[in-house]
Amino acid sequence: MAEILPFRGFYYNPRSTDLSKVLSAPYDIISPQQQDELYETHPRNVVRLEFGKETDRYSSAATFLRSWIADGTLVQDTQPALYLVCQTFKEKSGDHIQRRGFVALCKLEEPEKKIILPHEKTFPKPKEDRLKLLSQTKAQFSPIFSLYVDRSEALKQIHKEIIHASSFLHGQF
Repeated sequence: MAEILPFRGFYYNPRSTDLSKVLSAPYDIISPQQQDELYETHPRNVVRLEFGKETDRYSSAATFLRSWIADGTLVQDTQPALYLVCQTFKEKSGDHIQRRGFVALCKLEEPEKKIILPHEKTFPKPKEDRLKLLSQTKAQFSPIFSLYVDRSEALKQIHKEIIHASSFLHGQF
C-alpha cells in the first residue's frame, strides 16, 4: 500500500487575490497564445511559476515564488493537511464527469515493488523540464496524478460531508 502524508501547502491568499485571474490550465496544454493571455491577465498568474516565458524560466520561477511568499500573495497552512479536490469536466457528449481525490505527499517506491505503477507513456523532455523546475523552486506546482480504487466510496462521502458542513456554515444549505 502506498504511504501518504499530509503537508503544509501554499495557496493564494484569498483576502488579496482574485482566483479567476491567477489560475490556469495545466502547463502541458497551454498554447503560446494562452500563455501570453495568462501573462497579461495578472502579474501573479501561476503560469509564471509553472510555464514561464523568461529566458531562464526555472530560476525566474524560483524568484517569483520567493517574492510571492514574502509579499503575502501566497500563504502557507499552519498545520499539515490532505487537500480534497473535486473537478468537474464536460465531455464532448455534454455529459459531466466528476473526479474526486486528494493531494498528499507520497513516499517514492522502487518500481519493482509495484506499489505505485508508472505511467505508461512518459517522455524524457517533459520529465527533464519538470525536474529542472522542481530543482530550482523546491516546489511542485503540478500534482502527479495517481489513480486508486475506492470501492467503499469513503472519499465521496467525506467530500459530501465537507461540502455540506461548509455550505451550512456559510448559510448556503
